Amino acid sequence: MGSTLDAFFPEMVAEWRAMGTEVVTAASTASKLHPFTRIPSLSRGPSMRNLLAPQQIRRWIGAVRPDVILTNTATASAISRVSQLSIPVVYFCHGLHWNQGRTASDQMWKMIEAGLVSRTAGVITINQADEEWFSPRMRPEQLLRLRFGVGVPLQNYSQFSVVPDGRVRLLWVGEFTDRKQPHDAILVVKRLKELGVDCTLTMLGEGPLLQRVRDHVKDANLDSIVTLPGRADVQNYMQMATALVHTAKWEGLPRVMLEALACGRKSYAYDVKGVRDIPGARLVLEGSPHLLADAIRSDVEVNGMSKSFSFDRNLLDVRKSAAAIDHFVMSLIRARA
Repeated sequence: MGSTLDAFFPEMVAEWRAMGTEVVTAASTASKLHPFTRIPSLSRGPSMRNLLAPQQIRRWIGAVRPDVILTNTATASAISRVSQLSIPVVYFCHGLHWNQGRTASDQMWKMIEAGLVSRTAGVITINQADEEWFSPRMRPEQLLRLRFGVGVPLQNYSQFSVVPDGRVRLLWVGEFTDRKQPHDAILVVKRLKELGVDCTLTMLGEGPLLQRVRDHVKDANLDSIVTLPGRADVQNYMQMATALVHTAKWEGLPRVMLEALACGRKSYAYDVKGVRDIPGARLVLEGSPHLLADAIRSDVEVNGMSKSFSFDRNLLDVRKSAAAIDHFVMSLIRARA
């Protein structure tokens, strides 16, 4: 997706180009990263239109003649690996599509991914669970673990002091989808209000559940403390926030939680795959918004949540991630020469 490229890769691509690496991009929808090629038969999820994608990908490769393809989203990566390409494919895995791997859908994705391993030149993982899944299936030199994922452009996320007025300003950022569980954030702030905590909640993002969440806020009489501005730049909202609340069922490695770290903000979230890899996050049992609220109230009672969360933000620098990926991909190309 062009939106995925634009969200995670501009700074990384700039760094690769500064290293002397030529980069071209392709996706199913428009991107600001150029040179760019649209491959219309790709899609975010599996679709019948994907049947034409291998031919379109091969045509693109014939035109730009790359040495390697770096893929990220699951569908585009799977299609690239089954397309019998003449060049190696490296899968930048932003999160294997299962949490505990017990549902029928989880088992389907596991079978697909296991079948694609032999067609994968290398894998970049960003959480411990995914690294453990790939490790017995690939040689060590084919696998790279990025502890801080795509990293953070630190120049855009300065560290700010928490506003010291005693109010807890919670920020939620993500797509309004079932996996992100936005309704749980409403239940968190509702319980905090019942517990007498002076708090507000801002929810950034869009998605199919947005209107239902708006209705939930209205029905719960929380209009005065919950705002939903839609899609917006996170930086300014992070500056004003006291803490981040994250309610996803599972993740790869949530970029917004890394951004919170860069700004000195603590995160409150569920103990699920990908999320538990974030340093310093306060984690509770998945699906328990009341426990998130209790954890927040507990910290309010201890220190008023008035201090910035201390973390070595330089570890998050996107340039470190870019350099690690460049070194890894170049080593794979040399090994196949």
